[in-house]
Amino acid sequence: MSAHMSQRRPLCGALRTAVCACALMLFAACSSGPPAVRYLLEPAAVTDANTAGVGVSSIGLRTISVPGYVEESAITIRGDGARLIIDESAHWAEVPEAALTRTLAESLRLRTHADVLTEPLPRGFDPGVRVEVVFDRLLAQTGGVADLTGQVSLISGDGRDLLKVLPFQLLQRGRGGDYDGFFEAVSVSIDDLARLIVDLLQAQS
Repeated sequence: MSAHMSQRRPLCGALRTAVCACALMLFAACSSGPPAVRYLLEPAAVTDANTAGVGVSSIGLRTISVPGYVEESAITIRGDGARLIIDESAHWAEVPEAALTRTLAESLRLRTHADVLTEPLPRGFDPGVRVEVVFDRLLAQTGGVADLTGQVSLISGDGRDLLKVLPFQLLQRGRGGDYDGFFEAVSVSIDDLARLIVDLLQAQS
């Protein structure tokens, strides 16, 4: 009996080694494709900055909230019906929430001439107003189109009072029909959102 068992153990060990080797080869084959292309979101050019003032000299901007399918950083495309297509070959260059917040903050600085800082706010910075943006949808469509919907909220500087809530729907087409066009369309949409926030601030002042 012991001689029989001693013959089976090396055989089982060899079998496990072969299975592991096959699994590693399969994983290597699946992961040996070209690396994903990463796209950087940059602020849109602002040529018509506000000169009338917005009633505040400092703005606190909360990190923008996005749907779960955007958090993964792979670009999400609208398919037929309710289908969403995740393109693992194309990714945001940075965390989408950070990219969108950074871009909106820059557009707001250029359009309001106010100090715009993102949360967490540094100690000693007491904003005149706080801005929160929540995206319900952020999708790419064919032809370099960006489809963004959500709501923007104005909150008092101390964070206690909700001043205004306004839904928005933004649909922009970039100059190119590829992902470069999509990111250009997102950039322009974020600047349109900054315009909307400026209008809300002026209405409150």
